Amino acid sequence: MAASGFTDLREKLKSMTPHRDDYKPKVSDYSNGRKRKYHDSEEDYSDYEEQREVEAQKVQDGIRQVNIFSSVDCAHIEAKIDDVVSKAEKGLYREHTVDRAPLRNKYFFGEGYTYGAQLEKRGPGQERLYSKGEVDDIPDWVHELVIKKLVESRVIPEGFVNSAVINDYQPGGCIVSHVDPIHIFERPIVSVSFFSDSALCFGCKFQFKPIRVSEPVLFLPVRRGSVTVLRQVNIFSSVDCAHIEAKIDDVVSKAEKGLYREHTVDRAPLRNKYFFGEGYTYGAQLEKRGPGQERLYSKGEVDDIPDWVHELVIKKLVESRVIPEGFVNSAVINDYQPGGCIVSHVDPIHIFERPIVSVSFFSDSALCFGCKFQFKPIRVSEPVLFLPVRRGSVTVLSGYAADEITHCIRPQDIKERRAVIILRKTRSDAPRLETKALSATDPPAATPERPRMLKPKRSHRKADPDAAHRYGAPGVEFTGLHKETATVTQMHFLPGQGRLLSLLDDNTLHLWEINLREGSSHLEEIRSFILPGRASFESANAPTSVARVTVILLWNSCDMACLGTEGGGVHFVELPSLTLADSKPLFQDEIMQSVPEEYKCGKTLGPVESLQEHPQCPSKVLIGYSRGLVVLWDQSTRQVDNLFLGNLQLESLGWERSGKTFVSSHSDGGYMVWAVNSSNPRAQQPVTSTIPYGPFPCKAINKIQWRTSESGSPLVLFSGGMPRASYGDRHCVTVLQDKTQVTLDFTSRVIDFFTIHCTESEKEYDDPNALVVLLEEELVVIDLQTTGWPTIPSPYLAPLHSSAITCSYHISNVPAKLWERIVGAGQQQNPLQTHVKWPVNGGKSLSPEPRQKGLLLTGHEDGTVRFWDASGVSLKPLYKLSTANIFQTDCDHNDSLTQQGEDEWPPFRKANGTRKMQSESSSLEEAEGVFEEIQAALSSPALDSPNSSADITLDTTADITVEDVKDFLVSAEEAEKNLKNMSEEEPRSPGILIN
Repeated sequence: MAASGFTDLREKLKSMTPHRDDYKPKVSDYSNGRKRKYHDSEEDYSDYEEQREVEAQKVQDGIRQVNIFSSVDCAHIEAKIDDVVSKAEKGLYREHTVDRAPLRNKYFFGEGYTYGAQLEKRGPGQERLYSKGEVDDIPDWVHELVIKKLVESRVIPEGFVNSAVINDYQPGGCIVSHVDPIHIFERPIVSVSFFSDSALCFGCKFQFKPIRVSEPVLFLPVRRGSVTVLRQVNIFSSVDCAHIEAKIDDVVSKAEKGLYREHTVDRAPLRNKYFFGEGYTYGAQLEKRGPGQERLYSKGEVDDIPDWVHELVIKKLVESRVIPEGFVNSAVINDYQPGGCIVSHVDPIHIFERPIVSVSFFSDSALCFGCKFQFKPIRVSEPVLFLPVRRGSVTVLSGYAADEITHCIRPQDIKERRAVIILRKTRSDAPRLETKALSATDPPAATPERPRMLKPKRSHRKADPDAAHRYGAPGVEFTGLHKETATVTQMHFLPGQGRLLSLLDDNTLHLWEINLREGSSHLEEIRSFILPGRASFESANAPTSVARVTVILLWNSCDMACLGTEGGGVHFVELPSLTLADSKPLFQDEIMQSVPEEYKCGKTLGPVESLQEHPQCPSKVLIGYSRGLVVLWDQSTRQVDNLFLGNLQLESLGWERSGKTFVSSHSDGGYMVWAVNSSNPRAQQPVTSTIPYGPFPCKAINKIQWRTSESGSPLVLFSGGMPRASYGDRHCVTVLQDKTQVTLDFTSRVIDFFTIHCTESEKEYDDPNALVVLLEEELVVIDLQTTGWPTIPSPYLAPLHSSAITCSYHISNVPAKLWERIVGAGQQQNPLQTHVKWPVNGGKSLSPEPRQKGLLLTGHEDGTVRFWDASGVSLKPLYKLSTANIFQTDCDHNDSLTQQGEDEWPPFRKANGTRKMQSESSSLEEAEGVFEEIQAALSSPALDSPNSSADITLDTTADITVEDVKDFLVSAEEAEKNLKNMSEEEPRSPGILIN
């Protein structure tokens, strides 16, 4: 894509080269750790960096990406591309239709042209079209499957395309930097990607022998099925802008005189809205808060779109093919004063069709994506993307930018008055307020109970990636270290055997066993195994990923493991010998014999995503493939019992206890319930299908389970599935039972979860009593028997780094009386909400009770001081003090960038391994007695501090300075040593570390 204003590549390169008398070519400077070329000074380098940023923005302004083609569409089109390749190899096309190059072939249809080494005279502008008839016509399937969908999606107008080129790349293939010939092709240039994800790079320079490429000005990911549109839109001149801005001033003047209808004008501090054509309720105007609750006003409640908007704005956009004729029926003018803003939001999907078109006036500003707002005072987090919008510029939002990430206007980006005209089309089925709903006398509708969830906390702690940790009853912990340096990706228990199976990312399986040695138990690796490739396919000639294990299923008998692979095969391994079973592996070609022809589409089924043993028939296995197909396979007869022809990308499967139904979760954030019926071996539709957090685009549901309950409706538990734009960064597990929905939001990433339930085969119900969630930072157990599903306090794996530690203090030999006071204060602060004991109770700790108590104090970035029991093997939280209320400012200390606003949905319920607090903070007055004793302990010579003296105390009634606490300061090295030795029994010198 050429930068705006350049028609010749040489002219562009010349403009980028400095021309000064003192210019020295290719001078490198490593003095400040950065390699620099062609620039003699920091100022020159800054100018170069700024120039690259400006150029990147010009490129970004000329790009549009949309998602139109589904996985099924892609599979169909990819089969057609394979047909093109096959015909070309048979010589069925005209001479100039096929252009071959190493690792990349081109197929011209409709029109072809000479380029590169084919040119008689080299250089930009020398390319020429072939004579008519030199290349084959555009195939019918391109018109029907590709061009038609682009026209229907308003990416291109009807009849626009007369040239189609297929570029077929092999791994390592490329196409060098170029500009599509301006003198040959009109804009826009539209491309659709297939087979795999890749990237489009702008502004690179190539070097050859060997081939090398410079850093791009812009790196643009292009995913399978994505549509990329390259264009440069310059529609409104300065004269046009001045004319339109005068009209906007007229609108403001009329509004101040009260000449518009009531709902046309919407005033807010530093920002006024003017609705024309269609208006809608949003934010605080909603009776029921949250996305999806917005409603259009009744017809006639707002004024019609002014004639000047049609004549001066919409008409020019139609002429420039930005929008089709008759598209716009809603126009909104947002008028911002300096410092004005609009908070992060997604334009309601259920009300407005896409694209969303906006035109900016009066001044330059910026549109930011992915920000979070904080109020009192107003603050905004760093955006995912900062998009400058200049006076007269046109911004078109669709696809991911419109639907799957929030956008906003930040107050710091409105430095002068700025107005924007937003043009949209309402959906024909958009919900609308009735006239009576606008009356203030009508009572609001009853709001159903909403799921309760909570906000996350940041953490940066990392576990040993190559270690296997095994926890049981409090105080019982086994650790085994793999000999390999690879990362552990899966672990599976062999119940009743004291064995553990682990899978590493190098595709090796390892069997661990707890053995008694020298009077104590140890976790030891006893054997390992790597899955061999399939002859003539999963072999040395095939990609290594084909035989990579994706999922492991341990049979209930624990004598066999099923291994699903990326190549779609299922292998059977005997346990505990860890050897391949005599039974033949199951490969995709055997499954495909039972799949109907119309479902095949010439594509494979993809990797095995899930394996689930039938709860009533141990010889049957439910196999789920990435493409969406689910198969019930009978290993004893080696036959397919049932096919479930799903079309959505599969994530996981879960059986219902009777084996009559199962549930599948998918990449769109939804799940489906399927009936297993011997009379209907090919099910095309599920019994039910739902997206719990729709209608907005949602993240994938990574894992799902179905548990039956004697007391009522079954429980459906799943991880993920949150709305992508608003809550895509949350780590959640949702529990559904009838009309009750609880969404647990955790402080770190969810690794896995399972339920503790009845496994006796003669029982009719699962009756789960606890939900166990393994997180990146902790292990959390939810009591499913107690009303409200509270958290069971965790005896280990507490999240020490839930907020970054800024300082720490360790005290050994804590007096018994003081210890009791601290524990008592913690119990008052965190009352138990459940009396259920910790359910993970395997093993017995042989360690004696510690003879002395150790206390660790940690100061955190969020202003809290936390007290930890450091007497045993693992840290246990005792008490939490929040100091934020002491340093009260104009900003409410409870505000947070991760705190949800009152308009957001759903509300979050906190879930972590510590007991739920009655209040988020405890004042110094509440802890006064405890701190008096701690201060006395700190000043006691018995603690053997560096400069201990009975006369040294900390004056907490006035400002505390470094001089006041210098006798307790130690170096960072000494403090680290204290922490490493804190489990030892002998007394140690305490110290305060201030960073």
